[in-house]
Amino acid sequence: MAVQRQGNLNDEETQCYAVFQSFLDEKHEREMAGILLYEDADACYSVVVNSLELFDSNIEVSQLLISNPRKMLPVCHQALRECLRLLYEEHRLVGSMKLKKNAFVRLSNLPTCPELTRKTIPRSSDIGRLLAFTGTVTRVTSAKLVEWEKEFMCMKCRFVFKVTGDFEKSYAVNKPTHCPAPDGCSSIKFSCLSES
Repeated sequence: MAVQRQGNLNDEETQCYAVFQSFLDEKHEREMAGILLYEDADACYSVVVNSLELFDSNIEVSQLLISNPRKMLPVCHQALRECLRLLYEEHRLVGSMKLKKNAFVRLSNLPTCPELTRKTIPRSSDIGRLLAFTGTVTRVTSAKLVEWEKEFMCMKCRFVFKVTGDFEKSYAVNKPTHCPAPDGCSSIKFSCLSES
């Protein structure tokens, strides 16, 4: 596939784009063809790139990627999407393929140097930096929407009040046990006004 320059990139971004596009063509063509063969065009797909191989292929691009990942990773994603488009246009199985717009690069196997690896959870000072950290997934559950607060109304005095979730109980919002109305209502019956 021919490397094509994108008009909205500066010189170092264009260099990264071209190197990354060539790297993907050379090392990940089968993986990209597999992505194009999936039916769902709206799902998210990723190509896992071994960063050590990428860094061996071009040291300047690796330095750009490490020093400014917020700027360079989107360039890599853009290069991947262009590779997918070019492969789609040239491939012999084009009739079975669908072009994917939600394709992303995932870097794996970052070099083990102190600037890039952590043994603990990343800190706020690490925002915007390329990092690798290892750990063990001990439990996987589906995502749960956390309730922060619920609104209740006293059935006796009609006083409306909010009850916030308890951090120590995973933000569970318990039904109130007494009415907090300023006039001293003693009711214990409440209606939840918030949607669950």
